[in-house]
Amino acid sequence: MNISDNAFTRQKHQTRVVKMTKIGFLSLSRPAPTEFWKEIEDLLRRFVPNAEITFYAALDEFTDGQLKEMEARPGDECVHLAPFPDGSKISVRKAVLVAPIQKNIDRSIQEGTDLLVLGCSEEYPKLKSKKPLVSAFEVSKGIVTAIMNNQLDGKLGLIVYADDHVEQDRRSWTSEKWNLYVEVGAPGDRAKLEAASKKLKEDGVDLIVLDGYGYTQEDREKVQNLTGIPVIAPRTLTARLLQELTGNSKNKQVSK
Repeated sequence: MNISDNAFTRQKHQTRVVKMTKIGFLSLSRPAPTEFWKEIEDLLRRFVPNAEITFYAALDEFTDGQLKEMEARPGDECVHLAPFPDGSKISVRKAVLVAPIQKNIDRSIQEGTDLLVLGCSEEYPKLKSKKPLVSAFEVSKGIVTAIMNNQLDGKLGLIVYADDHVEQDRRSWTSEKWNLYVEVGAPGDRAKLEAASKKLKEDGVDLIVLDGYGYTQEDREKVQNLTGIPVIAPRTLTARLLQELTGNSKNKQVSK
């Protein structure tokens, strides 16, 4: 039989049909017309263009006054929220976010979500889901562990949002598998990112993690260009994993 008549060959050249995947994106605040959200939405359109994505914001049900009461105090484990449309910023206590995030996980699944993604690079070990849940923190740490697991005297560099994140992120990332070096450089803060990059390069780290969902592709490229060291950004890494899990690409026909 001529190989061109082979059923496998015929199947290979047929257009692949991919089931529409429903993704529940678990955010802390509601997407707004800011650069932070614009890049996230652009990334999702690029990597999972044929998925149906619904955003679930954990803090939607709270008033400004309630958010003020949730604001982090010195010594609290905290989460820095995305800037609001008016440019204002706030950090809230991490502990108060668990319940509203869990509520949105349950709601998303009830509404037919196939796959969930937590758009926050903090560690939330108490969250539970009956559907696959992609945690930006767990994905990043899993990749780092896979890369550095067998390296002798490996050095991991961490760039975090602010001084109040240093100790809590150090606790999350400390491992016997690597030596940890932590520097502060907020997303978009050119001077601090340059200083943090310079210090980590001097420390001789093997890999750098931008430990926050707010770091952009531009931030990642900047740090990598300044150091010549591989850099992981949870936002981009998570988008690439979603593409792998959903089988999405622009050259595939999609059926609902």
